[in-house]
Order: sequence, then C-alpha cells, then structure tokens
Amino acid sequence: MLFRSLLFPCIIIIVLFGSLACTTTQEVGLIGSHDSDSSADQDITVFNPNGPDLGETLSFAQRYTLAVSPTGNRAFASDRQGTVRTIVSLDGTPSLEGTLDLPHRARVLAVMSPQILIAAGTDLQNASKTMVTTSLASQIIDTFEFDGANVVAMDICDDETLLLARSGSVRKLIVSSNGNLSDTGEVFSTRPIADVRCAPGSATAIVVTTRFRELHAIDLETMDSVDTREVAGSFGLSGAFNPDGDRFFARSEGFVEVFDFNAATGSFGSDDPLQTSVALVNASYQGVRMLAVRNDGNRVFVTDPENDRVVVLNASTLVEADVLSGSGLHDPLSIVIGGE
Repeated sequence: MLFRSLLFPCIIIIVLFGSLACTTTQEVGLIGSHDSDSSADQDITVFNPNGPDLGETLSFAQRYTLAVSPTGNRAFASDRQGTVRTIVSLDGTPSLEGTLDLPHRARVLAVMSPQILIAAGTDLQNASKTMVTTSLASQIIDTFEFDGANVVAMDICDDETLLLARSGSVRKLIVSSNGNLSDTGEVFSTRPIADVRCAPGSATAIVVTTRFRELHAIDLETMDSVDTREVAGSFGLSGAFNPDGDRFFARSEGFVEVFDFNAATGSFGSDDPLQTSVALVNASYQGVRMLAVRNDGNRVFVTDPENDRVVVLNASTLVEADVLSGSGLHDPLSIVIGGE
C-alpha cells in the first residue's frame, strides 16, 4: 500500500471554446499506427466506417490517445505526455490545429459534447488530472483531486456520469453540462482493469479486467457488480456496446466475442457468447481501445497489428466482412469511432 500512498491523482476540467460554426454531423473513425518511416512518430489515419475506406494520414507522436466528438466534425489526440491537439476537417483533408499543453500526462480521453473534452493521467508529481476543453482558448472550470493509482480507462455516460478506471477500481463522478465536476464517493473495486464502458441508457456499465479474464456488469446507481462472465482469451483487452446496448463486444488475447446483455438490469444472456479468432496483441497495452462498433451496430472493427490491417467483422455473425489496409497502416493498434 506504500505505492498507493505516494500517488495523488487530480482531475482538472478545462473548456476550449472553438468555432462552433461547423455543425456538420458525420460518422468518422481514427486508427492509430506506428510510423514506418520514423521511430519517433506514429500515424493517425482517418477512415469512413460506412465504406469502409481509408482517408488521409497524419503523423503525431510516439504514443497517443484518440477521441472523436459526438458530431464527428473534430477529433482529439493526446501524446500521453501532456499535449493535446485538435484534428479538424475530418471529411476532407484533416489537419492538426492548435496545441494545448497540460500539466499532466493525458493518458485517456473522452468527449462529452462537441466542445468539451475530458483528459486524465498522472503528472510528474503523480497527480492524475482530468480536463474538459474546447478549441479556441483554455479556461479551467473545475478541479477534482483524489488519492489512488493512475487512470487506465475512462468513459462518459449518456447522463454525464464519468467513470474513471484505475488499476483495480472504478470511480464514479458527475460532469455537469457546463463542465463542473462532482464526486459521488462511489467506487467499484475489482482486479486489474483494462477497460470500462457505459451501457446506453446509463443504468449499467461493463468493466473488462486483464489477466483475470472477467467482464463485470455493474449497476451505476449502487456501483455494485450484478453479473460476471469470462472472456475466451487469457487476458481481457477492450470492449464496446452496440447502439441498443443489448450486445457487448469484448476483445481478449486472440479472440473477439459478443455477449447478449440487458442494459437496464446488467444481466448477461444465458447463451454462450459467439466468438471468433483474431490477431494476438501484447497484454501491456492497457487502456488502448482495440475494437470499435459502427454506429448502426452492423460492423465491428478490430485492429490487427501483426498483419498491418484492420479486420471488419459482421456484427451478427463475427464473420470477416472486409479489410482495411494501406500504406498508412503499419502495426495499427488503437481505433475509435464517433459522430452520428
């Protein structure tokens, strides 16, 4: 417990008021890959989930985290060391716009609205900080601090509940529409965590653990576990819901599975999950989203770094439906989809 006593996480909320004139709503995805021409940079490739087809590629930083706004007209990239860039013109020639330097490592990102970004991570003094931002100017709205280990995953629910997953616990906070943070004091404790995802409707969530291979369905009112399942691989990696919240796609070592789920009660279906084999990845990529579901729920995108591609699965059968590959994809690992 000495290690925990030395950590002092902090959450900071900042608003960046960007140009809101661009209100085009679209569905867009981002893929994070290694840059084959540079050991220092990695690539961010924009793609159209409905093609599916690849778009332009940008070089950013050696390690980063990605998030797309709900409108799909902008995205955010953090280098995990404290720099956040806004990616604009996603439907044309994307570009990196502006730089926000944070006093902490922005390990994870979540977008609550087109202009509010939440970032969390530890600074040089081991303080975890979350920021809510938009794109023109930085304005700190609120700061929240708490003791504990580094944040490894985060998700914002439909009702503005914020779930922060650390090494072995999930903390519940509330983010108001104007960016104010409040702590509920409620925590779900479990084994080491790889991911946490809110179910549509905000009644429940699913926590993906790493080497213990568990999926915990938790009630967000009480933060208690209501049901548990095991994944097929030897450790869990990431997961995502379909839009209706009645199916949860889980990626583990070498597998993708789909579990029937009741988003209102937190109960898994009684049938064995449908599964398919996928590329193996390193368990050290904790908190990296390696699976994404298209907004209509019909396609699942899974990164395949071993073969320099993204595999597109039919969501109903988990049979391969398409493949994304090209010069911009070299060891692709992270993938996110946003917009409508």
